[in-house]
Amino acid sequence: MTVLVNEVVETIVIEHGQQGIPGPPGLDGAGVLQVDTDGVLTATTVVVDSVLATLVRSVKWLVTVIDTVTGAQQSFEVYATKTLADVEHQVFGRVGDVLDVNTNVVFQSSSLQLQITNNEANPIDVQALRIATAV
Repeated sequence: MTVLVNEVVETIVIEHGQQGIPGPPGLDGAGVLQVDTDGVLTATTVVVDSVLATLVRSVKWLVTVIDTVTGAQQSFEVYATKTLADVEHQVFGRVGDVLDVNTNVVFQSSSLQLQITNNEANPIDVQALRIATAV
């Protein structure tokens, strides 16, 4: 693939299974990050990911939840932004098997936190890809 970077033509090769172009350099929390949370028990809420609100303007998470017993899985997107008073978020694009999980984004300790609550009878694994825009 050929891309134009700062008026210079660069050729890059992206192979299957390799990391793509990184996000903005030098900022913790900005750019792209994969996070995994395994073995979330029934009736448990976990913080899947947390990012400092001072470093990002908005965050999108691509989330996949997997029932560890049945293998059922559901994927969806969560979009969040820090407002003047709090944090707003929206969950959309749910596809796959029906799993009983609650999704929330809260503003806690100066961070935007993605929380998942497992309401399933079985433990779940959660995989999320964070895409954040820098301040």
